[in-house]
Amino acid sequence: MKRFAQLYQEVDRTTRTSEKVGALRAYFEEAPDADAAWALRVLTGKRLRRAVNYRLMRTWAAEVAELPEWLFKECHQAVGDLSETISLVLPDPTHSREFALSELMIERVVPLASLDETEQRELIVRTWDELAKEQRFLFQKLMSGAFRFGAARKLVIRALGEAKGIDSAAMEHRLASRWEATAEDFARLVNPDEADDDPARAYPFYLASPLEDEIERFGDSIGLPSEFLIEHKFDGIRAQLIRRSETLVWSRGEEIISQAFPELVMDASAISEGTVLDGELLAWDDGAGEVTAECRGLPMPFSTLQRRLNRKSYQPTLFDDVPVIFMAYDLLELGGEDIRERAMRERRVLLEAAVRELGRGSRIRLSPTMSAANWSRAAELRARSRELGVEGLMLKSLSGPYRTGRVRGEWWKWKVEPYTIDVVMTAAQPGSGKRASLYTDYTFGVWSESEAGQGAGELVTIAKAYSGLSNQEIKRVDAYVRKHTTGRAGPVRMVEPKLVFELAFEGIAESSRHASGMALRFPRMHRWRHDKQPKDADTLASVRELLERANMRGSEVK
Repeated sequence: MKRFAQLYQEVDRTTRTSEKVGALRAYFEEAPDADAAWALRVLTGKRLRRAVNYRLMRTWAAEVAELPEWLFKECHQAVGDLSETISLVLPDPTHSREFALSELMIERVVPLASLDETEQRELIVRTWDELAKEQRFLFQKLMSGAFRFGAARKLVIRALGEAKGIDSAAMEHRLASRWEATAEDFARLVNPDEADDDPARAYPFYLASPLEDEIERFGDSIGLPSEFLIEHKFDGIRAQLIRRSETLVWSRGEEIISQAFPELVMDASAISEGTVLDGELLAWDDGAGEVTAECRGLPMPFSTLQRRLNRKSYQPTLFDDVPVIFMAYDLLELGGEDIRERAMRERRVLLEAAVRELGRGSRIRLSPTMSAANWSRAAELRARSRELGVEGLMLKSLSGPYRTGRVRGEWWKWKVEPYTIDVVMTAAQPGSGKRASLYTDYTFGVWSESEAGQGAGELVTIAKAYSGLSNQEIKRVDAYVRKHTTGRAGPVRMVEPKLVFELAFEGIAESSRHASGMALRFPRMHRWRHDKQPKDADTLASVRELLERANMRGSEVK
């Protein structure tokens, strides 16, 4: 554990990519396989779910530190991060013990999920009394599900590949499979002679880059429309449909989610073995119109699709209410052969043949393509996106291979302009990490309905957001929060409702979990509206009109 804590500090204290990779490479060269396996799991984002809620951890830490609750809360507010606060206020250990990372995870973190509250307290307090301050901090992060690391996933994989003499692309491919944090599985993953024959092994996803240039510059920056395959950008779950000795649905989140989509698994049984499709899982309404003449139906909101996730068993009512399809737009493997290096135009021909063999009744559909003589015509196609329930256009180089990760220049996502509303800030709380001492996470409201109209009634919470402002603007808002606090609730400060912001977001849906009755998807601050007064902010009525215009069918968030 001491070595893992050292790695965390080495990566955290530098901004140089070479130094981060060097520290990671050294760790993977030195660490025992059991420790390296757990490190790989947490450093690539596969965290354990939190088994103990924050309220209990705060209570137990205050008791052990012999601090009154109010004083612990003040310490937490000053520090901004619960794990760091706990590591600082606890007394020095009286039964110091050196844990290996694998021991800590297997003996102390993993068992928490199966213990009752009394047993959880005993195990956590005992562990606090055995760990030094730096290691307590990491223990907190690991068991709370809030572990963050100062190096991107691709750097971790690159360093591991360098340490074990395996190309990073090949290493990425190996990790796209079923593996557990065990010494045996780690040894298999990093064995250069290991055969890549896991039937569950997916391929690393190719990710598009956002297209933000003005349309007049498209010809200079990316080329002509004739050089690209043009498709709709659907708003679903990116996934691969794998048909080998077994049939699996593998999500971009690196999870096998086949159990939530049994009808897709059934339809995929008609695909030839040794086939891997890349595409999008979508909740789909076959009777709602058509995306194109060749593609009947329209997508349902993403919030509807979410109801299908994490279902362990077949539920006929839910599955009937939320029909799904797999919208295939690429072919990565055919007849057991990896065809990613072939050009997009060739892969598309093979994809069309593979999907059309399934017949019109299949839930595996072929993503429709479009053509445009010029970028102005492409912009017209993009302008229809919202009425079709899609997010914009995808542009894929016809001559390019299927790459790994986000590689600029060949795949682009050209999204429609976001929805926007004007809102009033009503509360704020500190951020995390480097922003722990600043108020950066904000709550926003719109005016409730009132006969008096806009600017009357009360402010009803519509969203929370923490991104979109410059560092200078964040400091100005932070100063305002500190000077205009009207009340407190833990780390949250209620403020005088005088600041107006324009919120941008990707979608809107009805929600029984929010006071406003609506939920915004991916809200962020578009700009600070210095030119507007609080009375100029939107109302619940105007936001509902936006919901109606968006035509969000079946969109209630459960």
